[in-house]
Amino acid sequence: MSDRIIRKVCIIRLGGFGDIVVFADSLRNRTRNAFPDAAIDFVVASEFVPLMDGCDFVDRVIGHDRIGGPVGLLPFLKFCSMLRAEKYDLLIDLHDNTRSRLMGALARPRRRTFDFPDAATSPTGGTRGDETRRYRGIDFPGERTPLWLSAADREYIAALTGELRRPVIGFCIVGSWETKRWPTRHFAALGDMLIKKMDATIVLIGGPSDKITAEEVEEILPAGKVVNLSGKTSLSRSVAVTLICSAIVSNDSGMLHAAYLSGVPLVGLFGCTDHTKFGHQGPRSIPLSSDLPCSPCHKPVCPLGTTDCMNALTPECVYSALEELL
Repeated sequence: MSDRIIRKVCIIRLGGFGDIVVFADSLRNRTRNAFPDAAIDFVVASEFVPLMDGCDFVDRVIGHDRIGGPVGLLPFLKFCSMLRAEKYDLLIDLHDNTRSRLMGALARPRRRTFDFPDAATSPTGGTRGDETRRYRGIDFPGERTPLWLSAADREYIAALTGELRRPVIGFCIVGSWETKRWPTRHFAALGDMLIKKMDATIVLIGGPSDKITAEEVEEILPAGKVVNLSGKTSLSRSVAVTLICSAIVSNDSGMLHAAYLSGVPLVGLFGCTDHTKFGHQGPRSIPLSSDLPCSPCHKPVCPLGTTDCMNALTPECVYSALEELL
């Protein structure tokens, strides 16, 4: 099909947060450039729709409620029928699982692909990390492009900036797996070092499930030197907060990718995942790993019953990395 007659494009990437951030950035640099006059819809899981507020290179964000089992069949078919009614010229399935494949097939677009229009074909063999590097039009580390911000989020961080004494170090304590979480005591020890040696302000960034960890860190550090935003802001606002930080320390999470793409000086903490494939090495970004023999295992729960890969990353090591960046 000739690109000049592609007027409606549907892109599917249901989740998670980090994937949507990275794929959306490539969507801007590739799909929008390839089809500047086309209407582009982006299908994501409903919980990620607010994240796209302020995104000016997508015409419409469509939320999909992922309901499993027999009870979810009818809503799924209705959703696919809605997509089919749009009569898309091109559908790009970037999720490529059973649900998205069915969704794409039932939407009946004129053309369906599983990659960005100008990306190389899928490699044969190789590791998952290699596919992430070369497949679906994404290069790691890629060109940094500041993320989109809504007007409300811009106003929020503008007001917050005036309240914070610099340097401001953001701690992204989010970790979907226990093997991705740096110990609470390490975050607290690092914060104490930054406050004593740099007179830094620490900003704690996380979701509702991270509130207990954030409160424990806050209790240990001196009053007035910590701003705890964990569970108190939306996902998009948490991303916006990273932009006013002097540097970010982050577990392997979507926040890490968001901070990298926005150009914020970044120290990434890697345990069970491979820092050479999912980290970002560069002049303003340092991925750290303990390089234990058992790491990376890519397991949400440690097969050995420990989290030594994260415990072995000392606060002193992370502080040294921050000194290089600041």
